[in-house]
Amino acid sequence: MKKTLCTLLAAVLLLPLCFTAVAASGLELPEVPIYDVNFTETVTDVNVPYVTGGVYVYTNDTNAEKAFDSITYHFSSALLFVFAKDGRLIEAGSSLLEKKGCVQEAINVPAGGFAVAFPSAKTNLKNCWDHAMEGAMLYNATLAVVRQVYGTFDSSAKKLNVRYNKPKAPSATAKKYLFVGNSTTYVNGNPLKFRALCEAAGLEVTVEYCTKGSSYLYQWADETDECGKKLRGLLNKNKYDFVVLQDASGAGKDSSLKAVAKLVPLIKANGATPLFYMRYPDKLPGTSQFKEQVSRFNDVYSTLAETYGTKVAPVVNAYARCAEKYPEINLYADDAQHHSKAGSYLIAATWLYAFTGKDPVGNTYTADLPADTVKKLQEIAKNAVEVPYVEGDDGSGIPNFVASDGTIYKPVSVGKDYTRTGIPYTEKYEDSDGKGGYLGKMTNGKFALAGDSDAAIGCFKGAKTTVTVDLGEVMAVKAMLTDLWGCPGWKIGDPASANVTVACSVDGETWSSETELTYKELSVEGGWKKSNFSGELDAFTDARYVRFTFNISGNFCWVSETVVYGSEKEIKPKFKPGDINGDNTLDAFDYQMVKAGVLGSYKPSAEELARMDVNGDTAVDAFDYQMVKAAVLGTYQFD
Repeated sequence: MKKTLCTLLAAVLLLPLCFTAVAASGLELPEVPIYDVNFTETVTDVNVPYVTGGVYVYTNDTNAEKAFDSITYHFSSALLFVFAKDGRLIEAGSSLLEKKGCVQEAINVPAGGFAVAFPSAKTNLKNCWDHAMEGAMLYNATLAVVRQVYGTFDSSAKKLNVRYNKPKAPSATAKKYLFVGNSTTYVNGNPLKFRALCEAAGLEVTVEYCTKGSSYLYQWADETDECGKKLRGLLNKNKYDFVVLQDASGAGKDSSLKAVAKLVPLIKANGATPLFYMRYPDKLPGTSQFKEQVSRFNDVYSTLAETYGTKVAPVVNAYARCAEKYPEINLYADDAQHHSKAGSYLIAATWLYAFTGKDPVGNTYTADLPADTVKKLQEIAKNAVEVPYVEGDDGSGIPNFVASDGTIYKPVSVGKDYTRTGIPYTEKYEDSDGKGGYLGKMTNGKFALAGDSDAAIGCFKGAKTTVTVDLGEVMAVKAMLTDLWGCPGWKIGDPASANVTVACSVDGETWSSETELTYKELSVEGGWKKSNFSGELDAFTDARYVRFTFNISGNFCWVSETVVYGSEKEIKPKFKPGDINGDNTLDAFDYQMVKAGVLGSYKPSAEELARMDVNGDTAVDAFDYQMVKAAVLGTYQFD
């Protein structure tokens, strides 16, 4: 009996615990769970190169993660499992290529864990693999497993035990998502992570793949293409709630628009709603190609979302901002083109917030990533959805300003000197160097993403604080932007109760009247409220000095950036409208020149051509001629 009990307890240490009352003794002893599937396989060998047909185990008895590369261990024809130290299956996949520069070059076994390589002919293991993969599309890599599978390896007996429960069928109310795209969608199991995040957020969803490596949306839109046939087959066979579309990185805007124009009617005929996955760049951050793709993807996918009145997940912006804010997080796989496990989590978290409205911050599903990494990725995903992209935003933290007339203005304050009032708070919230100088937090081009853990924050004591930015020379100032944080637990006042104004000066002595900035709440998380204050001047104001004044409710001004937008000088017309020949006189010579230019009997210079386009539609035609002629005759007046 004693031996039996010891054996039972030893087995229990390797398994999740269930408890049942023992009537005879009145004690509660752990009971070994009964699994739907529980089997044992004989292991061929340990820590040696894989040979097709056998079952091989790769152990890690160190205190750090250990990599087994495919070039050495020959995983190109194997199905793969990776188990954690506690026996949980954390990754599954297959066929790692035996070369450098591929998506995944090695299986990474955590400390105390082990990996298994095996052939599809091993029926029990293959069934378990199918269960873990959940129908995921995958080539030459592993992905994070969501379903619970447990395994133990007896090295002395060379026996592998695996056990799991079969999944319950989804309820009739589960929301059904179909993902259409290429490896940007399926690598690392993005849809599975999305499902797991949804489940942790209290949402029941199912996910299904309609993907092919390197495919374009025009292929899925083409009814004669194998991709198009597959998609139509799924739409005819199944009903979906949402269909998520993602195009290739090389797709032009016109190609994407034409393809989606064909796909959306098919999706709506199914009863589903189209959604757009604004993919990440396949070029590394810091390159001109990366910046170009950030801009292009925003243009294409935002146009699609606006055209069809649906949601878009701005993953490209999450990537750009994460790369700038947390460069220590590697978002790319071994090939430096596809996404890593961390990148996959960021994608799924952005989908969660963009598609369902569920806040990713604090979500308990982690995909076995470090807690601090998960927190950062969740915050970035939320920021990407909440803070819109404007042209020029490549992750630097300071977007350009889009004026009410659509004109784009760049920040002119980044890196400039400033002075401020108020007593600085200590530690990482300090903005002075202890020698009378400032660290530059207020103009370093970086907005904080968190109130309590971000070193970009500056804190000043007092109910009124001013930050005066010195632009270094007189510039034409057009707009301003700053942030403000609040937290009742830290006794930092609510930004909604604050008053933030701006004044301008050429000499630092005579100031313009105060302009009040407009409050906008961005987010509330962990007790912290983040907000922006922004404003646009009616006209350019010449200024070298721009003073931000924070009047707050409380005694701590919590702010990370003060931004001034404008240009070196105000842009004014170089000529009077209609004065084609530039003689400062509007007369018959001008409308004759426009007429000749329209008819093609006169070839105008570039400057004359620009002057001929008086209605600003970028074309010189009869409308321009008629406007100039009417102005000369006195029946029309240019503004």
